[in-house]
Amino acid sequence: GVIRKKLSPVGGAASSFSRRQQSRSSSSSSSSPAMEVHNNNAADGHHPIQVLLDSEDRTMVSFIEVHNERLKDMISGGSEDLDSWNSLISEIEKTYPDDSNTICLAFDSFLSKFPLCHWHWKRYAYHEARLCNAEKAVEIFERAVESTPFSVGLWVDYCTFAVSSFEDPFDIRRLFTKGISLVGKDYFCHVLWDKYMSFEFSQEKWGFLTLVYVQALRFPTKKLHKYYENFKKLVTNLEEEILHLTDDSREVQLKELSDATVVLSNKEIAQVVKDLQDPSDGSVRLKALYRYRYCGDQLYQKACQLEEKIKSFESNIQRRYFQATPLDNDELKNWHHYLDFVEKQDDFDWALKLYERCLISCANYPEFWIRYVDFMETRGGRELAMFALERATKVFSKNVPEIHLFTARYMEQIGDPDGARASFPPINADWDSCFIQYVTNRANMEKRLGNCSAACDIYKRAINMAVKEQKLQWIPMLYIGYYRLRHMEWVGVGILKGVWSYRKGSKETFWKEVAVVFEKGNIPWVVGRDFDTIKFPEERGESDTTFHWCQITASVEAARDVIIDGINRFPGCGLLYEVCFPYLCCGKDALLATGRLCQFCLLQIEFPWLLFDEILKKK
Repeated sequence: GVIRKKLSPVGGAASSFSRRQQSRSSSSSSSSPAMEVHNNNAADGHHPIQVLLDSEDRTMVSFIEVHNERLKDMISGGSEDLDSWNSLISEIEKTYPDDSNTICLAFDSFLSKFPLCHWHWKRYAYHEARLCNAEKAVEIFERAVESTPFSVGLWVDYCTFAVSSFEDPFDIRRLFTKGISLVGKDYFCHVLWDKYMSFEFSQEKWGFLTLVYVQALRFPTKKLHKYYENFKKLVTNLEEEILHLTDDSREVQLKELSDATVVLSNKEIAQVVKDLQDPSDGSVRLKALYRYRYCGDQLYQKACQLEEKIKSFESNIQRRYFQATPLDNDELKNWHHYLDFVEKQDDFDWALKLYERCLISCANYPEFWIRYVDFMETRGGRELAMFALERATKVFSKNVPEIHLFTARYMEQIGDPDGARASFPPINADWDSCFIQYVTNRANMEKRLGNCSAACDIYKRAINMAVKEQKLQWIPMLYIGYYRLRHMEWVGVGILKGVWSYRKGSKETFWKEVAVVFEKGNIPWVVGRDFDTIKFPEERGESDTTFHWCQITASVEAARDVIIDGINRFPGCGLLYEVCFPYLCCGKDALLATGRLCQFCLLQIEFPWLLFDEILKKK
């Protein structure tokens, strides 16, 4: 739950710092001998001290304006340079630490781009506590854990603040519990456990501390063995205290050891701890103690066994926090191997938390976001998959084309064509590495959805953009893709007609037959997941036995026209001749002639295409 209880303001923090104007006011009101020397020069209104202060004011205003302009430029320009942001924020904090508006603007802008930097959330929250009150700081921390709920460092910072600022121990305890529930399976969450134990010890609430000691043994952490030693000491102390009050320890111990067969649940452990605190019956307390000890021993043994399996993975994780600099290949491989292992453990909660932990240090690598989405989809976690895609495409990898292409494909596969279209950002000529793939994927998606004219328009716009941006290296592949789209459209319609003419059985049978024919013809084909969502013409109340989504507007001639247009516009592009002419000439006997024709065209680039077209038609 969100901590919104009555919180005590940080004691006098808002008034503890002196403001510059107050300092100036007190300085100007003092009457030192040095000031009196110049009093005779003040009659003209230009007192030397005042002149100095005015000059300092102008310098400060100018300095602030420079930083404000720089901040505005970075915001409007969408700067993604982490070092530049760090430098600017540090300068703002030093230059005018009491300007709440500027500090908020700087941190809000920075954290919208880099929400995984937990130390910046901490700095922001403490600024709010100092300049406003603890409630404002809590609002910042709540925003932080909402955007990054699986960060150990963030929960440590939040809980540390709560211990020093919250009045009600129940609120603090609830916050620790929530944090542990989210990051308790992180091998390095021992820092949070330490804070929690220290808090309960300071409160002298031994029942809560007893519960925390055994809970810390449930999953391996870096300080697992230290926690077990503390657990055993606690059990020894409790045993000495209880045995002082009862004599039936032997019988109770033997009975409890014979009855203990399984590890208790959290709820059962809580009841055992409650019985431990019951002063009315020594035998009940002793019975609970032995159950408590047995449960702790069992949890520790299981945690040790698991630690042996994950120790190598954990030792190879060098970076546990977010940073813009790239990770080395060995660490990336280690994360993949670790995820492979956890996916096989039949523990969805652990897998989810390990993925989220991985995505803190590997946030800039689309491969991990894609893997996370695929895993969640196969395990029925579509909502989590969608949340991951939203973070990847809008924050962490928004400038990486690969993640947008994957998102579009994913949205199409789950039956959301509008979402798939929206996942494609506008065609960007700056995407040199994957521009062709982007255009091809977008056009092929429209073709699969039955919008062949839209698919053709995508190629046309891409070709025009390539010409305008002088990206001539893209031209051949764009024309080839455009040609194949028109050619496959014609071939696909013919195949569908043929299959439909003799196969009018179930939908599933029909689509499987179509897929087989396309496969034999080496034609790209994607079989839909849900056959029942595709209606036959009769089901749509249509008499035509062809499919509207095919949009039968293409022909061999239309496909050929595409390639003719390309060669007319770019007669020096040999690849258009080389790759595309074999498609225009059918039959094995025509291949040799086609080769000679290509060679002739490449040698005689200025040869008029219209005459060449006539030769091709005659051939």
